[in-house]
Amino acid sequence: MQLITWIKGLLKNRRLAIDIFTIFMVLITTTCFFIITYTYSKNYESIMKFSHTTIQRTSALITAKIDCLINDFENITISADGLIVTPSDVSINNKQLISYMKQSVKEHPNLTAFIVGRSDGSMLGMLNLHAAQLNNYLSNPSVKLPSNAVYGLGFVDRSTSTPTETITYLDGNFASIGKESVSPVLFDARSRPWYMGAQKTGKLFWTDIYQYDSINEPGVAVSKPIFDSKGVMIGAYGANLSLSSYSEFLNHQKIGITGRALVLDAETGKVLLPVGAQGQPSPLLSESVIAKAFLEYKTSKDTNFIFDENEISYLASFQPFPVGVENEWLITVIVPVSDFFGQVLATQNNVVLISIGICLFSGLLVIIFSRRISKPITILAKEIDKIQNLNFDSTVRVSSNIREISTMDSSIASMRVAIRSFAKYVPKEIVHQLIRQGKEIILGGEKKELTILFSDIVGFTPIAEKLSVDLLMPLLAEYFDEMSRVILENEGTIDKYIGDSIMAFWGAPTEVKQPSLHACDSALYSLALLKKINAKRLSNDQPQFVTKFGIDAGMVIVGNIGTNERMNYTAIGDPVNAAARLQVINGTYHTNIIISENVYTQVKDQFLTRPLDIVNVKGKQKKIKIYELIAKNSADPAIGATETQKELAKGFTAAYNEYELGNKERALGLFKEISLSFPNDEPTKFFIKKIEETGT
Repeated sequence: MQLITWIKGLLKNRRLAIDIFTIFMVLITTTCFFIITYTYSKNYESIMKFSHTTIQRTSALITAKIDCLINDFENITISADGLIVTPSDVSINNKQLISYMKQSVKEHPNLTAFIVGRSDGSMLGMLNLHAAQLNNYLSNPSVKLPSNAVYGLGFVDRSTSTPTETITYLDGNFASIGKESVSPVLFDARSRPWYMGAQKTGKLFWTDIYQYDSINEPGVAVSKPIFDSKGVMIGAYGANLSLSSYSEFLNHQKIGITGRALVLDAETGKVLLPVGAQGQPSPLLSESVIAKAFLEYKTSKDTNFIFDENEISYLASFQPFPVGVENEWLITVIVPVSDFFGQVLATQNNVVLISIGICLFSGLLVIIFSRRISKPITILAKEIDKIQNLNFDSTVRVSSNIREISTMDSSIASMRVAIRSFAKYVPKEIVHQLIRQGKEIILGGEKKELTILFSDIVGFTPIAEKLSVDLLMPLLAEYFDEMSRVILENEGTIDKYIGDSIMAFWGAPTEVKQPSLHACDSALYSLALLKKINAKRLSNDQPQFVTKFGIDAGMVIVGNIGTNERMNYTAIGDPVNAAARLQVINGTYHTNIIISENVYTQVKDQFLTRPLDIVNVKGKQKKIKIYELIAKNSADPAIGATETQKELAKGFTAAYNEYELGNKERALGLFKEISLSFPNDEPTKFFIKKIEETGT
């Protein structure tokens, strides 16, 4: 019983350093153990599923690509039906047939040749010279073909006693660029596999792989017999398909590390594709591996399976080739299982070793750092206990490199001073109660669309430096009083005074109809009022205040924002920053009021404005278009637009539109015309200088 009591007491009064070490080590060892156990049990299953999916997807991709092209080539011969009715239609004069041949070879780069063979051995064919790798004349192999020769139109005529063969060479636009006659005539369509197959079957026919005469590489051909109105075969269409592109396609299929995609003969298991030096199987896919996979497929008839060869496990997938050739072909994917799983197993072993090392090293670090953390926290906890007991005599401070602990020490020291001062005004019993109680103060706000206005006095600092406080403050007070009155009369909310600046907004806390209109009214009336005030000050030899305004509108957060100790009803957000920045930009163009495009779209019908520029505004990722607010389209003479203002705005807008469209010379001319009538207009001077000096 005493032992149990001692253990319970120990658990209730544990040291922080021990808790930190225990929790950390339990977490890290549990995590490592779970990761190792789980990955060991699940990795094999996951990788096997992944590998099966990968090879099936690859096989399906190959099948789909081949099937798509096969359908295209079959359609070439099928769609040609009706172009030939009698043997005489197989002629160099059959423009419709030749046009169809041109279209076929142009749309199908893998089409080596499209040939129409006649029953007497005559032939009309369109040859893709690049696909056929023909670079020299057939009658004189030492002579190169024209460099721009792309196609060849061949015609063999065996209808006469002396057969003739002519080839017309064409460029990429099928314009004739050369011609030759070949003698003796060797080509006889009736001897070609595709013709004989069509003749034998009487229907669409695919040949097996055979070597083309014109190029030193294998290919296949699809053919279709041509019957006359009596059902007598008078010829056949033939489309030759080079397999080089498929060899290259199969070679580039990445399956694991050493896996390969192949096309096999379904009867013998012979590798048909890829061909050539690049088509040789990889070292891990020897002939014995391919033979074993083929034997397993023939025996089990499974299309996806795992087999072993030379103590190595392989994944295999077999799919029928989507062409009805005489001897069936198989699309085959073979990949070693280790390509997917071997690295995982090696990594798993490394994970075990690394995890053990991390546990040992982390344990040592935790012991060291737990002491560094727990010792100052323990001291601070004791100091807090002293404060709770209103013992303010302690001067203990904790020095720590840990920011949070250092912050806690500073906060506790400040709290000690504050409560000690507070305790001088309130009885200790009350202070005790306040310390032990907590009361939550909720700060709140809402998202709302407001119009924001910023104003600022130009050159206020030099004015303030020249005047004494006694002279300056009445002038500033008068200014703020008049500006504030205008804003309030136009239903605005004054947010704050920032030095000589005013921030105001419309739309909160009371809803305002057309807030941007009221903001613009306020700016214009303020300028009109300042004009009167400055005229009076000029007569009294007092400094004049020149004020600039920036106005933007958009979504902001508005409400009671601040801390629990001090709150302020204000608005924060991108439009607030933009309005402040627009006020500053006035200095660039020597204007008084600049509004954003958001404001312009809301007030353009009520106010006279002109576009100024498209500028970068700090805080916004995109440039914004800005406008100068000139006057109001109203009868109020204080802010109403004059005919002179309207003329200037109209001319300037036309010039600016030319500038924005990129017509810089036209814009420069218009700006110069404006300067003749309005030589003191600063924005006009700005653009004239900008275009003349930079051309932009």
